[in-house]
Amino acid sequence: MSIPDAANKESIYRKIGSNVPFNVSAIYNNNPTFIVEGVFDAMSIEMEAGNQEKAVALGGTDFSGLLEYLDRNNNKKPDYPLLISLDNDEEGISAANSLLTELNKRNIPAIICNISDDFKSPNELFVASASLSFSFKNLSDLKTNIAEQRKNSCSTINNG
Repeated sequence: MSIPDAANKESIYRKIGSNVPFNVSAIYNNNPTFIVEGVFDAMSIEMEAGNQEKAVALGGTDFSGLLEYLDRNNNKKPDYPLLISLDNDEEGISAANSLLTELNKRNIPAIICNISDDFKSPNELFVASASLSFSFKNLSDLKTNIAEQRKNSCSTINNG
């Protein structure tokens, strides 16, 4: 494996190595779990939420590693629907819809949630505001009132 060519900007940001999502075991942690693109997005959510919610980072829009993990676990359902919050760009929106379709095929409950408001990602929102709480006001209530969150904060609901 060679080091990416610094002159090729795309190769600098290309993920090299394993396709295992960051913090993937959090899916079965008995807490609501966000699926995001970047590690900093995941860390921003966990910093804001404390032990209330967890986040898994795909490392981009490729979710094949997540599906492989679920398949290895016999598509065991998490305790809460997975909260898909990929980036607010064309690639992120398309990948979120595709991921939702693949999770539906596996009967894994999932919801597409935009917790980034008008920002590109949860981390960009967090950096701009030093808080995600104003965007997803009832984040800590998800554990006790998921139905209300589905109506108020999420754009697509399935298998819930």
